[in-house]
Amino acid sequence: MKKIFSLFMLFAALGLYAQEADTSYWATSGVGTLNFTNTGFGKYWQAGGTSAFSVSGLFNFVGNYEKEKNTWQNSLDVAYGLVRQGKLDEANKDRYRALQKAEDRLDFQSKYGYKLNPTLNLGAFFGLRTQLAKGLKIDPALGKEFKDSVVSKAFAPAYINFNVGIDYQPSKQLSIYYSPVNSKMTLVGDEALAPFFIPQENLPDVSTFRYELGSFLNIKFRQENIVKNVTLQTKADFFSNYLKNPQNIDVNWETLLALKVNDWLTTSFFTHLIYDKDIVFNLVDDNGLPTGETGDAPQFKHVLSVGLTYNFLGK
Repeated sequence: MKKIFSLFMLFAALGLYAQEADTSYWATSGVGTLNFTNTGFGKYWQAGGTSAFSVSGLFNFVGNYEKEKNTWQNSLDVAYGLVRQGKLDEANKDRYRALQKAEDRLDFQSKYGYKLNPTLNLGAFFGLRTQLAKGLKIDPALGKEFKDSVVSKAFAPAYINFNVGIDYQPSKQLSIYYSPVNSKMTLVGDEALAPFFIPQENLPDVSTFRYELGSFLNIKFRQENIVKNVTLQTKADFFSNYLKNPQNIDVNWETLLALKVNDWLTTSFFTHLIYDKDIVFNLVDDNGLPTGETGDAPQFKHVLSVGLTYNFLGK
């Protein structure tokens, strides 16, 4: 863990040094978005409905360095959101349901490239993905947390990828990066949560760290004004573990479609697909009821939002 942290700090220190030395080779941009939703009903509303409140924020920073044959591309995405939906039943009508997380992610990627020709780079890649706060299971009937309801927290889990590879960039909009030798590390900072993210093979000892060696594919695409005032960006990571079951492919795929209404108002649609056979769930049936079985399952999330947007930094 100390080695990983030291490596992360080295990336940051090199970036600060390069920026202090000469900023003319840097292109930076940052976007912050704040979204609010509130739906309320009076005492009488024939059509029915449920009061709800939500707030979410998104921060995106990009810092790219290019000088002669050297490039260094960095991106940081941070998002967090909360939602509260309705009150409890008639017996508890004065009590609101508990706040729940609706969004929580931190995704940092850093990629160095040395140009072999106009479209091909020799590269090195570092990626970190985790969340910021505790994730809780909520009892839908009682509107509060289940006992022992924590299912995730900061660095529980966290996923780190580090490798060297080849980066194909036929245009400024598209990057296809492949490494045949990628180190993937899974860290779980809580022993109670570790069995949900890391296969436990040495019981009763609980493993909170897993190392995997395999092939890694990272695809990024970003196109502004794909139609007027609409930006599409997507990034996807694929990983196969040489050491165990290489036929199982880990997938992490995010897509954002953003419509700029004016300088400060934006609407966006975000999707996130995750599949990792090592992540175990308590399975449910089509009605959401527990089956009593555990197993892997694809994870999918979408967020449609309208909010205030502020652009800061620039070239």
